Amino acid sequence: MIWYYKLDTDAAVQRQSPNGWKDSDYVVTTDSMRTGGNSSRDVSLAVQNSTSVASFGTGDQRVDVRRIHAAGTTAADEAITAATNGRKTMGTELAQNPALRADAGTRSQFRAGQVDSRAMLALGQVLADQDVRVDRFTSLTGEEGQPFRRVVLHTSSGETAVRVADTFAAMSEAIRPADIERDGSRVVVTYAPADPTTTPTTAS
Repeated sequence: MIWYYKLDTDAAVQRQSPNGWKDSDYVVTTDSMRTGGNSSRDVSLAVQNSTSVASFGTGDQRVDVRRIHAAGTTAADEAITAATNGRKTMGTELAQNPALRADAGTRSQFRAGQVDSRAMLALGQVLADQDVRVDRFTSLTGEEGQPFRRVVLHTSSGETAVRVADTFAAMSEAIRPADIERDGSRVVVTYAPADPTTTPTTAS
C-alpha cells in the first residue's frame, strides 16, 4: 500500500518501484486524489492505464478501485474483449445444457458473457452429475458492470446440496470458489475478484 503522492516523491518507494506506476497492481482514487494527484506523472499514468473494477459512493464521495495495466490501455482493452468473447462462448454452451434449470433472463446472462468464467467452468462440472436451478445473477456491492462472481444454486434436496457443495470444494485451485455457503437445498458460491483482462479456458 503506497500513499499516492509518494510514488514519485519518496526515494524509498522509488527504490521499491523502479518502473514507477507499472510496478503497482491497483490504484484507488478518491475525490482528493483525483483532483490533487494530477501533478504526479506516475499517478496520472496509473489512472490513465487502468480500468475500474469496483466503485462505491457518488459525486465527491465516490471511491474507485482500478486495476492497473502495465502494458497500457490498448492492450488491456484487447485482452478484455478477448476475455468477454471467451465468456460468451462458454456461456452459450452452458445455457444449452439440459441439466441447467434457469429462466430466460439467466440464460441470456450466460450467453452475453456476463458470468465469471471460473464459475461457469465449475458449474459445468456440477451439471455433469446433477440438475440444479440457478438464480438470476446480481452484482456484488460496487461491482456493477463486472462479471458476476456469485452463483446461487438450488438442488432437489439437502443431501444433494451437500454433494454439490462438496463438488465445488474439490475443484482445482483455478476454479475453486473462495466461499461456499449451504442452507438446506440452497448453495451459494462466491469467487474472488479477478483480473478483468484474463479468463481461464480450461479446468486444469
